Parts: sequence; structure tokens; C-alpha cells
Amino acid sequence: MNKTGIFYATISRNTKKIATMIAIELDIPELHIHNLLDIEDIKIMNNYDLVICGTPTYGKGDVHYLWREIFQEMQELNFNQKRFAIFCLGDEVYHKETFAGSLRIMYSSLNELNIILVGECDHLEYETYNSDYYSQEGKYPGLIVDEVNQSDKTLGRIAIWCKLLMQYT
Repeated sequence: MNKTGIFYATISRNTKKIATMIAIELDIPELHIHNLLDIEDIKIMNNYDLVICGTPTYGKGDVHYLWREIFQEMQELNFNQKRFAIFCLGDEVYHKETFAGSLRIMYSSLNELNIILVGECDHLEYETYNSDYYSQEGKYPGLIVDEVNQSDKTLGRIAIWCKLLMQYT
């Protein structure tokens, strides 16, 4: 069995909640769920075969500020084709124009690191369709969760996404 770690940043605690739900679905011990605020050395990511990264979406589609800092540190490391997966939170109703814009930033920032991105998702019943957020295969490059307007669909979306990731755990 491969070792999986979850790394997230949050202010409202919703991202932590989703990280915990993903960990339960994938049977990942709490010890391997990391809040970026508590990380002393980002090299810890190299301890995992699969690194799951999570962020909320802020303002006009931005990632949590800690990810900006972490991406700079990650440039110094060699992830040598390590597998990464992304999840983000967004508000499809109030922030329709920038809905889950953090996913696009996470996707492009991680792709610069010579990693293997896994866990691409189909549309999953979202009304917002912005091709800027999609990978070359026409899928979201990770899981998007709208806890504000569609919390009733969160468990189902996590289950579908985690089923995709199980082949790497």
C-alpha cells in the first residue's frame, strides 16, 4: 500500500473538513493530514507516494496565500514524477465568474514541478462551465466542492473522486 498525505490551507475550516472527509474515504490516518500553517519543512511531501493538496478559493479565484509561499519552496525540491491530486472549494452562485479559480492556479503551479497529476474529474453536475479550468483532456484537474450551495452533493463527489484515487493509494 502506498503512503498518502493530505496538505491543505484554510481560514474558515471548510477545507479542513473536506480534507478530513477525503482522509476517511481513503482510510488515511489523521497523522498524515497536514495544515500548511503547521508545516515546518515542505520536504515532508517527499515522504508520500501520493500528495493530495487542498485550498479554498479566495477573492477573484485565488488560492490560499500559504500555497503561494509553498509553491515557491516547492520549486527548490525534486519531486521526480511524484503523484499529486488537487481539491478546492468554491462558491458557484456568489462567485460564478471565478468559481473554483484556485483549481486552475493549483493545476498550473503543480504542473511546473515535474509531477504526475492524478484525480481528474468529470463535470460532476456543476452549472458553471469555464474551459479555463479544465485540463487538456477536458476534465477538471481535480475535485471541486461547493460547501456553500451544494453541501448535499459533497459526500457523493468525494466518493467518486476518491474511487479514482484509490488506484494510487
